[in-house]
Amino acid sequence: MKRKKLLLSFLCAFLLLSALCGSICSAGAQTDSENAVLILSGNATVTAQADLCNFTGCIETAGNSLRDAEHSNAELCKKLRELFAPYGTMEEECCCVYPSYGQTGFTAVRNLRFSTEQIDQLDLLREKLAEAGITRMEGFAYSCRDEKAKKSEALRLAVQDAREKAAALGSVGELIKIEEISCYPTCRTPLAGERTVTFTACVRALFARRPQAKAAPSMPETQEQSEADRAISPAQPQQSA
Repeated sequence: MKRKKLLLSFLCAFLLLSALCGSICSAGAQTDSENAVLILSGNATVTAQADLCNFTGCIETAGNSLRDAEHSNAELCKKLRELFAPYGTMEEECCCVYPSYGQTGFTAVRNLRFSTEQIDQLDLLREKLAEAGITRMEGFAYSCRDEKAKKSEALRLAVQDAREKAAALGSVGELIKIEEISCYPTCRTPLAGERTVTFTACVRALFARRPQAKAAPSMPETQEQSEADRAISPAQPQQSA
């Protein structure tokens, strides 16, 4: 009876030790697999001079009746469109009319969006719009006409940054996979001086730590090899008629 219990204890210990060794081997294999690649990020910025400006504005007009308020607003909108035409484009976003609060009559409001490439004339243009009767101007945002090309350049430099980081960390393998994390513009609007746009790019790169082994090309079979194979292979029995 004691011998049976002792044998059972040895068996349980053996099974536990086998499971533990398997876990260690599995963890080691996973670690080797993870160490076979290098994952890192690449970052870059490209700065360009702004050559396009977008901003919004609105006009408010009052009238004794709803029709009067709408008519006055439409006339003022037409005046602003003609004034802005030599500088760029003006688009209407929305329009609404509501009873004037605290007094009789109605108020009409029209939201507008402006776009111009004449950045050097922007201050003069704002003064002209104010004199013409615009109620409010806001949301000045600067950008570049060739924004797509600037973003592509920022992404290219971000990939180059990732390659340099991989080389510094000892990777001698090839680039396996690349992903774009982000690429966006931000505008700098100083009170004086040039207005610039900065494109910031970030990529995620996967590199092999070592060069990947390539399979050796198969050699064509020579006539001598074919004859040797036939000599080694057993003769096939002939079938009787």
